[in-house]
Amino acid sequence: MRKLGLLALVVLALPIFSYATVLTFGPLCGGSCVGTALGTYGGFTWSGDMYAVGNTYYDSTYGNTYGAPSGGAAYNGFGDDGTTLTSATPFTFNGADFSSWAEFDAYASFSSTSILIDAYDASSNLIGFCGGGLSPSSYNFLTCNIPNVSMLVFHNDIGTAGHWWLMDDFTYNGTTTPEPGTLLMFGSGIVGLAGILRRKINL
Repeated sequence: MRKLGLLALVVLALPIFSYATVLTFGPLCGGSCVGTALGTYGGFTWSGDMYAVGNTYYDSTYGNTYGAPSGGAAYNGFGDDGTTLTSATPFTFNGADFSSWAEFDAYASFSSTSILIDAYDASSNLIGFCGGGLSPSSYNFLTCNIPNVSMLVFHNDIGTAGHWWLMDDFTYNGTTTPEPGTLLMFGSGIVGLAGILRRKINL
């Protein structure tokens, strides 16, 4: 029985979940902060037109009633299209929270209504993309789950300068959590294995 109990503990200790890393921008630029260059923030290299803005500035200046989850967000300076993030170490890009840069919780002439993100590997091959619409009154998570990424290129809705978007909770190097059915099968396997071992021990 001791062997059976020990085996059960070992099996249950096997990693089932792999937790992602979440890069937030509030610690870099929160409150009334605006225009802080991202530079090499978070261990990535951001293009020179990527900046951060705090919720207080965003809300008070543009009449909005919502803000980034962490208290601050990254944004494409000058409303540029084709802003980039590069990494010397390939990573899995899981996604991020995005919002349009709004005014009075509504689209303005400078708001990007959607975003498209192209992912490239270390050899500059396009390996995936993701995108979606942007809300003018909330942040919503865009799921991407693209592995082996060395560079991301962010596009606004017009393909040229002039439309702004916001990003927070940049999430990377996480794996998909097993679905309940997968966990059920895993648990059934443990029970079956325990039954087999119990019979062998009783013999």
